Amino acid sequence: MLVRKPTKCKIGDCPAVHWAAELPPKGGEREVDLVGEDAERGCVASEVTLSDTVTDHDVRHLLWLKDKLGPRLKDAIVVNTGNFAYRRRDGIGVVPFALLGP
Repeated sequence: MLVRKPTKCKIGDCPAVHWAAELPPKGGEREVDLVGEDAERGCVASEVTLSDTVTDHDVRHLLWLKDKLGPRLKDAIVVNTGNFAYRRRDGIGVVPFALLGP
């Protein structure tokens, strides 16, 4: 199992992969669990929850990031413990942990 130490990054200067540092964020900051960026500066983002259901509360920071990055954010998902993959009405994908492995 690979565990990485969290690092902070700015929206305008996100590295290829980073983990958010503040859990929970302090001072009104937003936090997204994982953000990846490709060579053309397109980003994908994900949140992870141990719940089998995904609520508006779970996606609030992904929606904030979508608003800040606009078309640079190519996709956003929440990885959860549910049984089904689907896309929410707000465009956020929901993917069960079980679908990520063999």
